Amino acid sequence: MKIIRNKGEKYQDELPLAKAPDEVLHRVYDHLSDFGLFHSIGLLSQRFRLSAKRYLQTSSKIRWKGVSVQADGVRKGLREAMGHEMSLMVNVCIALSAFEMVEDGGRQSVWEALAGNEHLRALRLLFVSGDEVTWIAHNLVQKLEVLELWYGTLGESGARALASQPSGRLQELVLGSCDVEGPVADVLFASSQGIEDDKQNRNLRLVEGLDALTLSLCPLRDDGMLALSTLRLPRLRKLVLERCEFGDQGLSELRVDHLPNLAELALIKNRISTRSATVLSEFCSMAHRLRTLQLSWNRLGDDGVSFLPSSKLVSLDLRHCSITEKGCRVLAESKTLECINLCGNRMVEGYSLASGEGLRSLTELRLDNCKVADKGAFAIANGQLSRLRYLSLRGSLISETGVSALAQGNLPSLRTIVLQG
Repeated sequence: MKIIRNKGEKYQDELPLAKAPDEVLHRVYDHLSDFGLFHSIGLLSQRFRLSAKRYLQTSSKIRWKGVSVQADGVRKGLREAMGHEMSLMVNVCIALSAFEMVEDGGRQSVWEALAGNEHLRALRLLFVSGDEVTWIAHNLVQKLEVLELWYGTLGESGARALASQPSGRLQELVLGSCDVEGPVADVLFASSQGIEDDKQNRNLRLVEGLDALTLSLCPLRDDGMLALSTLRLPRLRKLVLERCEFGDQGLSELRVDHLPNLAELALIKNRISTRSATVLSEFCSMAHRLRTLQLSWNRLGDDGVSFLPSSKLVSLDLRHCSITEKGCRVLAESKTLECINLCGNRMVEGYSLASGEGLRSLTELRLDNCKVADKGAFAIANGQLSRLRYLSLRGSLISETGVSALAQGNLPSLRTIVLQG
């Protein structure tokens, strides 16, 4: 068993980072730093996607030097820098401020180079305009697998251009801090004609054919949720709605029959309250494939988790949801949960989680910054959590006596206890 007491040790044990080959980073530096083309650019191979995404993006940042860009130079630099091996996943971040410093021909050559890059599969852009979104929709989106647009202004024209494209290779769409609200949301989420009768999904449009959709910091509000609910998403497995400013009414608009394959749902930091307990219960009971639910930073309270008995969830995130021991007693009856995150619920002491007959499948429990003291530690150590492998107790009130009880308790599968970091 490993007891982690400092931050460095934690990262070394939990997050082994794949190292980018030196020759790849050198190739990126050599070709792109001379052109001053991007505010930042990251190249990420598919095999590094999960373990080293942040590392590679940070390690390959190129700062703008104010060098004018010629079309031929851009094409050459992009083609040479984006070698076949490392171009399965390409993230390109372009800041508008950098574009303003590029001469007229250089700016157009950026788009031409991207359009001509046959290896490009994932594109991440910052500060895009509606006209640029329209161009991307007509010239790039059909060869992309992942498209991320951050801090952009789609406008109705850009939203219409995206929505009108047929479903193709694109699997994941991320819109972060974009103007997805009101008329823009209505246009973006407009259903294609005849989709209700097309059981083979042959006529899907771009948004309808997605596997993953993320709307982060987009002011959907309740009316935007209504627009989203009209759209059938037969292939969608992951839906992230983070800080989208909708409340209980907006949540009630979600139609589970339009999300038949949904496996992961994130509703982080919205305005969902205890009043949504019935809605969540009905949704979870009907969403037969739903396995991961993130509800952190919503005012659910104990009554808000009453949906759990009707679900088949495997992973549940309830950080900062005003849960107490009363809510934990409901959680303790779950027979399917493998991962529970209750960080930031300061009235949770931990003993109720270990006293129930459920949680026999639990492998990971996070109770950071909760009210867990030695009483809770003893309960966990002597409870029914025989499959628990990972226990995080940062910011707890546990003494050395409690730590010893956990290390020597009835937790045969426990491998890691995190106390600090």
